Amino acid sequence: MTVSKIEKLIAKLQQGTIDGSELVTLLGRLGWYPLRQTGSHQTWSNGIKLLTIIAGRVDLRHYQIKEAQKALITEKP
Repeated sequence: MTVSKIEKLIAKLQQGTIDGSELVTLLGRLGWYPLRQTGSHQTWSNGIKLLTIIAGRVDLRHYQIKEAQKALITEKP
């Protein structure tokens, strides 16, 4: 049995070890889309929720990981 890339990225998000480029990949694969960019900040949306991250940053800040966990992991019905 192989683990999909999405499952691997979700596991990294749950562990808090995901980096910025991986988070952007995960957002895109889960159907989120970039709504706007102001300076280095990108705002992503899934049509209901918004998530702002620092674009191009390899090491995400702790609060950004927590916000992503809240938006993506609790999103499942």
